[in-house]
Amino acid sequence: MAVSLTGKEHALRAQALDFARKHVAPRPELHSRKDFPPDLWEEMCSAGLFGVGIPLEYGGQGSDYRGISVAGQALVKGGNNLGLGLAWLMHQIIARFYLLGQGSGQQHRAYLPDMAQGRITASIAISEPSGGGHPKYLKTTAEPIGTGYRITGEKTFITNAPIAGLFIVFAVVGQEGDRKRFSAFLVPRATPGLTLREPLDLGFLNPCPHGGILLKGCEVSGGDILGRPGSAYEDMALPFREVEDALMMGPVIGGIRAQLNHLLRHMKLHSPPHGQELDFLLGEIESTLCALEVLAYEAAGMLDDAEHPGLLSLLLFSRRIAAETQTRFEAVVSGAGIEADRLYENMTKDLVSTMSIASGVAHIRQQKLGRSLLP
Repeated sequence: MAVSLTGKEHALRAQALDFARKHVAPRPELHSRKDFPPDLWEEMCSAGLFGVGIPLEYGGQGSDYRGISVAGQALVKGGNNLGLGLAWLMHQIIARFYLLGQGSGQQHRAYLPDMAQGRITASIAISEPSGGGHPKYLKTTAEPIGTGYRITGEKTFITNAPIAGLFIVFAVVGQEGDRKRFSAFLVPRATPGLTLREPLDLGFLNPCPHGGILLKGCEVSGGDILGRPGSAYEDMALPFREVEDALMMGPVIGGIRAQLNHLLRHMKLHSPPHGQELDFLLGEIESTLCALEVLAYEAAGMLDDAEHPGLLSLLLFSRRIAAETQTRFEAVVSGAGIEADRLYENMTKDLVSTMSIASGVAHIRQQKLGRSLLP
């Protein structure tokens, strides 16, 4: 380990790793589940894993973004399941970035204690069936009525939607020229007019659930607006991408570490022939993982600072290197003549699929970065 951890981070890693080894790793069937098992959620509640990034005053563990990254990596490394890590991570990000970072004191008191104890989880509802998450094509509206709003529209591809008790819904509240203005609204699941759509099967990242919601005249109060009215897309949706990318590095690296450990156990058990080339490939994977771990914790630490120049470059580089590592795994499996088992195949599919998500956006960002270097 090349990364120096604080005492609290060591404790978080040990807590997550112990839980994962005892409650997640013995359940390989999680890779084929389309729903998040309620018993596992309860076990995570009992273990106190839901309040990692929530302040002590609201019943959380009082850690920061780096602590979330440390725990997320250990959870996936020990449990051999990236889907569970994603479901857990989204709970952490929404609690810390959205509610703690953008909410009022009243909103903090209303939701953070329950989120810290796992009694409720929240989901971000931005994307829509016809236009994805691009602001130009979003159609869900919030119409003023008295002192509140009436929300109408449909949202899809919502992580944790089937198990969420609260939705943060982005809706159009006005327009300036050709530019739509958005507010984010806290909409409890029990709100009249809100119905869940059928769960979505992405074909990977099980058991993390995904789904959609239909909003037909859902009425909320002005106090349910999260953050600055009319500025939700600029204040939350856009920076959320970097927060998600930075913190997802932890679980992804944990997944690659689990992938490597599983492969090494298989190789030791079956004693495949190997030589200098195979040794070189394994050494390359190990050194890359150690370097990526340093970068992951640095990226998370940068989020804790108000300004974080250079974060985008770090994320683009780490994403490319992590993806390239999968070709090294393919070379090891092929060179050693290994017949990969189902668990290894599932972990590999989840990692490859995860790193391909939003690859187009990453490509555009890298082009813009290169363009900025020219006059």
